[in-house]
Amino acid sequence: MGRKIVASRMSSGNKIFPPSITMEETGLRVKFPGLFSGKEEFVSYSDISSISFDAPMVGFTKLHINIRGKVTTAEGFYKKDVQTIKKVWEQKRK
Repeated sequence: MGRKIVASRMSSGNKIFPPSITMEETGLRVKFPGLFSGKEEFVSYSDISSISFDAPMVGFTKLHINIRGKVTTAEGFYKKDVQTIKKVWEQKRK
């Protein structure tokens, strides 16, 4: 699998280092890059409690991933990409 989705640089807060999500066979790899430090986390599909998103009429979508009670939020994605991430999670979590 290994499909990588990168947030748009046009969205607020993502001009230089946009977050990315890679859909792998057993889970999601969520990466928040930074200038001197970054954060990368691998989450198994079974550890994800829910995936939701805020999609305004105009603008970029904010993705919320609930990982065992802790919510990780990434913004700047296109709605169709977030829907793909959620669909893959729904298929793989079983």
